[in-house]
Amino acid sequence: MNIDQEHRLDTTCKFGPDCCRTCFRCDDVIGGNDVIKYDDSIHCDFEMFQARCAARHEVVVMVAASYGRQETGRCLPPDSVIESLRHDSQYFGCSANVLRIADRKCSGLPRCDIAIPDSDFERITPCYKDSRKYLEAKYECVKGK
Repeated sequence: MNIDQEHRLDTTCKFGPDCCRTCFRCDDVIGGNDVIKYDDSIHCDFEMFQARCAARHEVVVMVAASYGRQETGRCLPPDSVIESLRHDSQYFGCSANVLRIADRKCSGLPRCDIAIPDSDFERITPCYKDSRKYLEAKYECVKGK
């Protein structure tokens, strides 16, 4: 089975048993919702998001993915935020839902890597182009058929 067979867009999907979370039909890949592993992580600039399913016949299903500068923390230390720009929505508190992109890159595969910054994520983020951004992503490993 190739990637095109695994990711057929179905815009009518409403999280039913034949759908992955973002409405890509994965019924050829996933047999039920038997979650094996769940990972929630943040990846800074120049880091690699790595989704890994360890057991045989498990595949990644992306659950959530956001890219931007939403809050301070490991990737955006509080002292790195210019206070006078804190209320500028393109400088701080900006992010884009990149779940569909992450889903196309990872869901249905046993493993995947996304280097940060990612050019596809950069195209849709509302943050300033040259600002440092981070990816917050969640995925599950589920048993395939």
